[in-house]
Amino acid sequence: MPQHSVSSLVVEVSRRGRLLIGEPYFTPGVPIVLESKGSGGVEPGGLALVRTGRGRAKVERALGSADRIEDVLEALLVEKGARVAFEAHDPPAPDFADRVDLRDLLTFTIDPDTAKDFDDALSFRREADGIRAWVHIADVSFFVGAGTPLDHGASRRAFSTYVPGAVAPMLPHALADDLCSLRPHEDRLCVTVEMPPCGEPQFYRSVIRSTRG
Repeated sequence: MPQHSVSSLVVEVSRRGRLLIGEPYFTPGVPIVLESKGSGGVEPGGLALVRTGRGRAKVERALGSADRIEDVLEALLVEKGARVAFEAHDPPAPDFADRVDLRDLLTFTIDPDTAKDFDDALSFRREADGIRAWVHIADVSFFVGAGTPLDHGASRRAFSTYVPGAVAPMLPHALADDLCSLRPHEDRLCVTVEMPPCGEPQFYRSVIRSTRG
């Protein structure tokens, strides 16, 4: 029996007579005929994620209008596999025990005004022999245990994908934009490297409170 490969791609929908046609939008290819039943009401000029294989391609999801840049960018994230369902995860409550308390340090992040996921912060202090510096990184490992389904999923995603005006985060929003985001005036768990003016840097787990972003 011949094997028919199945794949998904984004198309722009049009009509040719009675046929519903999908023109591959991001991936070069020839127009494909779409199954009109169950098309989700996709209209000509619209974008859709379709599944190709044996027979006519089936519409999996309507993605908006090809004339709207926001819809086009969202469709790009979908086709590249960046828009996926996150693995089930119940993060633990923050625990400040056995951490170096750095909440009195003047600490800040450097991010644009529109940023939500502040994943690193800086502190500096002038001393007699120079400048002591701290670099704080959000302690994601506290909230996402090694070997958990979310840990494996985040490893496959590897990074957050950004397009103008939108992001497909590596971690769920509850983590990326909240528990693991070093937002101003909130206590946050970090891994810190402290660099004295002279001598070796020190690495430890800490709790910080960013002064401002």
